[in-house]
Amino acid sequence: MLKQFLEEDRAKTLAAAWDGDRYAVFEQKQTKKLVLVTRLHLDSEEHAVRFFGQYSKRWRMKYASARICSAAQTFFHSILRMEAVPGCLGNECVTMEGAARKTFDAFTKELSWL
Repeated sequence: MLKQFLEEDRAKTLAAAWDGDRYAVFEQKQTKKLVLVTRLHLDSEEHAVRFFGQYSKRWRMKYASARICSAAQTFFHSILRMEAVPGCLGNECVTMEGAARKTFDAFTKELSWL
């Protein structure tokens, strides 16, 4: 997944810090559009920050309309125009591709990240 848009060395370094994950694919009833949700566990908070940065770079390459911003402490979020949203808290990151920002915000609220 990372090698698709990142250099192989960077992708391998991030993959080595990947310490487990869960993912699910949902289909929106009305539009039939797919939404991919992942929850990643990295081996340290430092690697989660690196993962967020590199994954955000990957998304900027994949989605030309991406605008990235970060918030205080270790919670980072991205505002992308209805395409994809990553976020990290501690050594965990979640991503959501194919959904609106409000859906991502509701998801992170259910995780007690807000």
